[in-house]
Amino acid sequence: MLSGCGVDNSTDPVVESSPVEVSPETGAEDGESPSEGEAPQDDGSDDSAADEAPPSDQEPEPSEPEPAEPSEFSQTTMINNIGENVISPNYVAMAEAATSFASATGPLARYCDAIGVSGEAAALAEARSGWQDLMSAVQAIEMHPIGPVAENEGFLRHRIHSYASGPLSPCGIDQTASSVDDPDFEITNRSLNQRGVGAIEYLLYEETLQHRCNAANPVTEGWNDLGETDRKTDRCLAAQLIAEDVAAAATLARDRWSEYLSDFGAESNIGASTQLMTDAFFVLDKLVKDQKLGLPLGINPTCRLITCPDSIESEYSFNSLINVRDNLVAFKSLFSGADGQGFDDFIRSEGFPEVSERMLTNVDNAISIANSLTGTLVEESARITSSAEETACSNAFASPDSANSDYGACRLTGAVKRVTDDSKIDFVTITGTNIPEGAQSDND
Repeated sequence: MLSGCGVDNSTDPVVESSPVEVSPETGAEDGESPSEGEAPQDDGSDDSAADEAPPSDQEPEPSEPEPAEPSEFSQTTMINNIGENVISPNYVAMAEAATSFASATGPLARYCDAIGVSGEAAALAEARSGWQDLMSAVQAIEMHPIGPVAENEGFLRHRIHSYASGPLSPCGIDQTASSVDDPDFEITNRSLNQRGVGAIEYLLYEETLQHRCNAANPVTEGWNDLGETDRKTDRCLAAQLIAEDVAAAATLARDRWSEYLSDFGAESNIGASTQLMTDAFFVLDKLVKDQKLGLPLGINPTCRLITCPDSIESEYSFNSLINVRDNLVAFKSLFSGADGQGFDDFIRSEGFPEVSERMLTNVDNAISIANSLTGTLVEESARITSSAEETACSNAFASPDSANSDYGACRLTGAVKRVTDDSKIDFVTITGTNIPEGAQSDND
């Protein structure tokens, strides 16, 4: 049974599109056998050698090969290519990164061993680098929350990374750190907003070492009175428990996708799988543009303040804009099918190559802006404190090609919007798919 996951937190008004019916096409390339040249004939003359032309100093130029005919587009081929050659490798990479990070010889374990001795700072830097590698892999799978990870309201997905389902619970994470010596403690009994890569980030990057719970909380009582080394150690041990849980969840996600792949690519399910991919593409709109960027910058009108910095993803590591860049790179791979057939080919096959090229160009432009940014989302959000800064951000959002703007994240949001605008009109009309519920129009 196919299952999919919509995108979160939307109250948008509806914009109607006009879907068209598209039937899956199949085709095979016909190859032609090359014609064979005739063998030279011997005229039987004894003095043929004397009649031969002198050898030429130039090598004969090779004949130009005839260009191969392009493969005929097939919706079935496209879906199977994306499932096998884009989504599957994403799950494999995430499982490998999570397992390596959580292993007994991995960077996190080495940091725990180094706390309080020489080399602690270097080991912490290595652990943080390992976390960033893991987060990059997680950001790729965040762009296709379909299939098994979407079941049970996205439980498996949010076990790996809970940001899309709501904010972290720092107090809950602190309670985990306070309980690492309790033999009855089980990380699997904790809420999802106290687990996942976001919780590990908090434990590795939050530097005050003060708990975020109410002073009367019995679990964290006395925590702030512990020595610095003890608190670092307990936090690291808590991070190890959570990392092991993430590794188990990532491995399960990889294995369950592998089992699901035959259903995803089955001829009888191609229409449903094409719609699931459309649902996945709208993650760029609702999760990336509206939640990760629009809320912290105050562009999304559901933010009732000038800005909403509490909505920032990866606020402790300042990794927010890198996450968005990784989301865009993953989106492009899904849309283009990497080295195989993708939705860009689908759109071309329907007679709209200009739409395909425009979407690819706009994605590349957004990636380029993300790569050029030197500040952090935390800094830019904090800088917008008056109507003047709001206007500057709005102008950068409306004109993302204006490289002179000091509001790079606002520019990036506008660049992402160009991609999602095409998704809401031309893309769904040409491919005959539907805009997922809650994503019918813009929040900005």
